[in-house]
Amino acid sequence: MQVYEDTITYKDGHTYEPIKIVKKENNVIISWKQWFIIFILMLVVSLVYSCIGLTVTYFTLHSLIDLKMVNMDRRIDELSESNTSIAEIFKKMVRENSERDANFKRKIEYLEGQITELEESLYLSSEQNNVTRLSQKVGFTSCGGEIASESRIKFTLLRSSHGINVSSSYDEGRFSPNKAGFYLVLSNILSSSQDGYFIRKNGKEIARAWTHYSDSHVTPRYTAPLAAFMQLSLNDVITIEGTSVDFSSCLTIVQL
Repeated sequence: MQVYEDTITYKDGHTYEPIKIVKKENNVIISWKQWFIIFILMLVVSLVYSCIGLTVTYFTLHSLIDLKMVNMDRRIDELSESNTSIAEIFKKMVRENSERDANFKRKIEYLEGQITELEESLYLSSEQNNVTRLSQKVGFTSCGGEIASESRIKFTLLRSSHGINVSSSYDEGRFSPNKAGFYLVLSNILSSSQDGYFIRKNGKEIARAWTHYSDSHVTPRYTAPLAAFMQLSLNDVITIEGTSVDFSSCLTIVQL
């Protein structure tokens, strides 16, 4: 049994083909014109949605571009500030280096001054030590040789002395140092005969010399140079010994 519905007309200025529905076993039959209209409607809806999507995309992209531009401007500002900061940092570094160089120069000048003062102090100390050392040295020269006892020769005429009491240290041809140390003993013997002469320490021979002929217009003269280096203690005794001696003979003893 076929059932037909009446034609449906919409009052929107258009007249549509009546949809004919054949009720036959609950199936709806749509004509090709109706399918075309449905397709057109779907196409229109798709276009509308596409336009909406494009619009949204456009505004989204525009917003993103604006955000990028804002970020870029901010980055440019940051870079500008960074460049300014770098310049300031560089100026600060230059200033600090200049101050450091000035401080270093002042320190060098101070050290040079200290070194100069130290050198002057050392020089004065050295000079003072030399003066002190010289003042501590002892020595004397005595001439006028004659036989004191047996073969011991004494020199009675004091010519010069330093730092020594000759009267207490040199007595009757015996020399005993008042300061221990190293000494140089020199004696120039002049004699009228050819003999042997000795420097003795505590009776032990240290040096020996024989007189040799020396020209003389009156009487023959013989000379003998004696020299010895030795270390002396306070109780040591130095003597010059020989058989004869002239008054012109001399003795020199110096602490080194």
